[in-house]
Amino acid sequence: MTVTYLKSSVAHWPEVDPSKPRWTHQLEELEEHGLDKARGLLWGMRTGKSRIIVDSANALRDGGKIRGGLIFAPNGVHLNWVLKQIPFHSWPGMSWDAQHWSSDFAREHPSVWSERFRALLKSNVDMRWFTVNSESLIMPAVKKAINQFLDSVDGEVIAVADESVDFRTPGSKRTNVARTYFKRLPFRRILDGTALMNSPLHAFSQFELLEPGALGFRKYEDFKQYHSVWRSVKNKAGRYYPKLDHYTNLETLRENIGDYASVVLREDCDMPDLLPIEVVVEMSEPQKRAYLTLIEKNLLEFENGAEIDAIEGGKRAIKFHQIVSGFAIDDFGDIQPIDDDPPILQELRRQVVDTPKYIVWCRFREDIRRVSNALRAMGHKIVEYHGGVPQGLRAGYVDQFNNDDATVGLVGQPQAGGRGLELPCDAIIWYSSTYDAIIRNQANERGTVMGGRSVSIITLATPGTVHDDIIASAEQKVRIGDWVSGSGLREALERWKKAL
Repeated sequence: MTVTYLKSSVAHWPEVDPSKPRWTHQLEELEEHGLDKARGLLWGMRTGKSRIIVDSANALRDGGKIRGGLIFAPNGVHLNWVLKQIPFHSWPGMSWDAQHWSSDFAREHPSVWSERFRALLKSNVDMRWFTVNSESLIMPAVKKAINQFLDSVDGEVIAVADESVDFRTPGSKRTNVARTYFKRLPFRRILDGTALMNSPLHAFSQFELLEPGALGFRKYEDFKQYHSVWRSVKNKAGRYYPKLDHYTNLETLRENIGDYASVVLREDCDMPDLLPIEVVVEMSEPQKRAYLTLIEKNLLEFENGAEIDAIEGGKRAIKFHQIVSGFAIDDFGDIQPIDDDPPILQELRRQVVDTPKYIVWCRFREDIRRVSNALRAMGHKIVEYHGGVPQGLRAGYVDQFNNDDATVGLVGQPQAGGRGLELPCDAIIWYSSTYDAIIRNQANERGTVMGGRSVSIITLATPGTVHDDIIASAEQKVRIGDWVSGSGLREALERWKKAL
């Protein structure tokens, strides 16, 4: 290799592209912690976490500390590492090879997959990379492939959990598998811009990936007891259950996190503005009638003594949300049209008429179908990105959206395309919103690039409906469980009824 790393000065971190120098916060992180055994980057979205990982890995390889990189990332994001991040940020003179796991491809073309994977394991390069989508970690075939990869480089690996919030649940199968691998590997990294957005308690299992007891406790229950206060609440059936009252000792938590991680906020960087715009859309008369009928049905069940928990309440909230979009899915899974051209779809058409490049996020697959058909009928060339799009086609669609001037729109589900992808655009339109703050914030950042133009975040809102509560949940003004179950759901039903 031709690269030499000298820790005494950041000036010796080689530039991959002189036209795109590292930002100050990147240089500071590399100089102080680039070779640490365990490190977390709790940096805002699009602030350059991926470059730090490739830089650190290349420096460790140059120093003879590692021979490979193992990355766990959300589905689609793990492919983006292979197609973009690793090629773009690898150092001059540092040869590399990379392969991503694809369950579909391995199943449909097992011999081709095996040949490609064996080529990676035997490749005569400086640095080997293997990326795996976090959702597949519990699959036996995936574990086998990971073990083969680690054996090929004698376990000399930097392990990376990208979007480490995926491992926020202590004791989950996915988290346990990740922890098992991280414990045995010499260098460990976690990356996330939303790690503690929903709850400080989510920090525990993520930092356990870095080091057992990193946050001062070896057991989650001890950590939970120290950093939160719970009270016993009695439901109508006379049973008691614990409910979070408040968090505590957060200063200690911040100090413990600071021992292992750095925090970079969006406002610390030259990031373009996100311009929030709410466009009010009223339901049509057929939608209002269907909505009111469903309210009366649910209220009658409450009057008859129905006990509705958060899971059941969430299912009922979905049905109200579907009506806002102009359809309903019955108990047999069949789609029942309520309004084939609802006001929300009409408003979407108005919003995109003069927008050069846009993304439309939809919660439901039927929304995607309706929106895509409407946009194509307008003559707009679009691509789709959602769970129904085969893995092998997704990267091509992203490339088409980014590089084909004639392709003006991307329609997708934020759970599939809202994380880790770069999709520069002029506007992001929420046709049907999600209540998950992490997903919404991640999806809002897909259209931004460092130093780029401002992006309009347009929410098509239907006040006085379930939409109010969904947005309140996404903005963390109300806990999801508090409004989809028990008296919270009943209060919401009565509020929606008055609004109609």
